[in-house]
Amino acid sequence: MNQLTKVLYQEQFRWFLWFLLFVLLFQGALLALAFYFEGTIQPFILLSFGPSRIFLLVLGIISAYAFLGYYYQLGQTRKRYYKSTIVSSILLAVTMAFIVKLLSLIEAFVVGNQSVISDQTEGTTIANDSQSITITIDIFSEGLQFLDSSLLFMLFFVLQLLFYYAVGWFISVGFYRYGWVIGLVFIVFALGFLGLNQSMWSSSLVDDLPAILQFIGTGALVTIVFSFVYLVVKRTPIKLK
Repeated sequence: MNQLTKVLYQEQFRWFLWFLLFVLLFQGALLALAFYFEGTIQPFILLSFGPSRIFLLVLGIISAYAFLGYYYQLGQTRKRYYKSTIVSSILLAVTMAFIVKLLSLIEAFVVGNQSVISDQTEGTTIANDSQSITITIDIFSEGLQFLDSSLLFMLFFVLQLLFYYAVGWFISVGFYRYGWVIGLVFIVFALGFLGLNQSMWSSSLVDDLPAILQFIGTGALVTIVFSFVYLVVKRTPIKLK
């Protein structure tokens, strides 16, 4: 691992720890409410999946502005920045998936056999008898068919995190190089990529296609987006401060 990859990974991992703290606090609050009002909540791994994708999307969006110009001034090339960003994002996605899975296992161990942890697809529902408080959260839909296989679900999790990072990075380099007008066009293409990913994991395709094709499709989509990013980055004028 080169020094730039290490620095990018460490910096973004620190941001992830702050994100993780807020998600843990949110899940802890839901857990307390569920115990008090006899409700049910999603396992931590399901609750954190949606926010984790958005977090990686945001990290990708700020990547070019936060790192490209700064490290170019320190002697790093565009190519080195590109390769290091990809490697660090892969490492970050794997680390995030592993930590979230570990915390979900700890949650299950601590809570034990209490019915407060819902079945895998039920979401979070908290309501008391008088209906003075009602909270319903169900922000996870894709990949539920892999929950019985930790390996497949972790692979799915990592691929989704990488994809969202790639899309955010695609938006970032578009705005960085071309400005906000053409940058808006990059957002339109990014929405198209997101739509393709969503369609690949829709319930209709999940029933009709073998899982291996969906994994290959997502992997190909990640590769395509990263390739578009490279085409932009390799000729991007660096904005020096």
